[in-house]
Amino acid sequence: MNRRQTAAVSATIGSVAALVTAIGSWLPSFWNDEAATLRLARLSWGQLLAFVESKDGVHCVYAAFMHVWIQIFGESELSVRAPSIIAIGAAAAGLYRLGLHVASSAVGLAAAAIFTVLPRTAFNGIEARSYAIATALVIWSAVCLLSAIRSRRRWWFAYVILMTLSIYVFLYSVLVLPAFLVIALWGAPQGRTRRLRVALGVLFPGVLAVPIAAIAVYQSEQLAWLQNQLLNPYTIGVETFFGSAWWMTLIVLGIIVICIVLTRLAIDRTVVFLLVWLLAPLLVLVTASLIFQPVFTPRYVSTSAPALALLTAMAVVSFPRRFAVGALAVILAAGAPYFVAVRADTAKPGGQNLRAVANAVGSEAMPGDAFLLGDLGIVSLRPRVALAAYPTAFADLVDLALRTPYFSTGSYSDELVTRDELKERIRTARRIWVVSNDDASAEVDLMRAARFDRLKKTEIGDMTVTLWRR
Repeated sequence: MNRRQTAAVSATIGSVAALVTAIGSWLPSFWNDEAATLRLARLSWGQLLAFVESKDGVHCVYAAFMHVWIQIFGESELSVRAPSIIAIGAAAAGLYRLGLHVASSAVGLAAAAIFTVLPRTAFNGIEARSYAIATALVIWSAVCLLSAIRSRRRWWFAYVILMTLSIYVFLYSVLVLPAFLVIALWGAPQGRTRRLRVALGVLFPGVLAVPIAAIAVYQSEQLAWLQNQLLNPYTIGVETFFGSAWWMTLIVLGIIVICIVLTRLAIDRTVVFLLVWLLAPLLVLVTASLIFQPVFTPRYVSTSAPALALLTAMAVVSFPRRFAVGALAVILAAGAPYFVAVRADTAKPGGQNLRAVANAVGSEAMPGDAFLLGDLGIVSLRPRVALAAYPTAFADLVDLALRTPYFSTGSYSDELVTRDELKERIRTARRIWVVSNDDASAEVDLMRAARFDRLKKTEIGDMTVTLWRR
């Protein structure tokens, strides 16, 4: 194919991948992590700068982008997740181009298809976080790097820009640089000086990313929540790329192993490149977690998913055509249940439906009503997250617990009044909406102690919405 045809095929693949990813993307309720994205994106430029100076500086580039995005497109689930949907399309198009570089058009097409239904992609594609965008940038960085190795000098600039941006969007993108160094040096011109130049060119984005890395070290306490992250063969070997779809893990690994045993997949420079891309980030994070402090959670290895898709595609395409088509169909079918499951109303981690909670209050509340949202227990499961996710539902109501909003506290959490102050505020209200869970029944106790009568009770998952009147 000529360049125009290749571009047309890439654009078609990207469009299809984006459209497939967009299916049902608006159905799941926002959850804690997406609420955090929204809280950052809503800040003014001055507030955002002040916030990231004390917390989550590594997300400042993504937050700045999302600030502009929601100003233009609003805060619906579809619009807030659209950047990730578009990024998956761009990633699939880039993966096709990468497949062309390292193998064939068939490998590129199969890799794009596998990547699109891979559980890690299915999750990231409808998540208002930076993982999908960083993955797309890494893929296109690899495309530019391989073009640069073929003596197209202008591609070096494109590689450095895209790879540096990927690291600023998601810091752990830097962990794919060892794989890029492997493929670059393997195909580099002979001579120590030339190889040194190539190595410096590959690693230069890491040098440019020193400021964001320094911020990450300075704010390392924000990773304290990873103390509760399970580190075992399942979370490492299955959840990293397959989520809860353990059956797909067996199918993909089985195909790769069969291919290797039958020596249909030669261990050449492309396979080594993909293996390093696949395993290096995982090994670094797991080792660091075991020796120093927890830094691993499955989605932190998202930028390695393209390597798995390409490696699987190479294995599939190595077989006779009829078997290859059947194997690809099995893989795509295996990904379908998870693809559908993550688009349920309560599909986000924790099974919360914060949208339903907010609607239960906002649809029936009257101006002047007050609300009290539970703020005890696991941070990501606290009912008060509903206020961050869907603030318009509470806009005309009185927040009994609020002392200082989050943008003045330097954290994602509002500063709340003391229990005694809360008791005083409750006495001034006539109708109060209370949202509690098993860890926050203290709110209900306060209402009873203040001699309020419960008018209504609605169970929404693990949360309870109640209306109280004096």
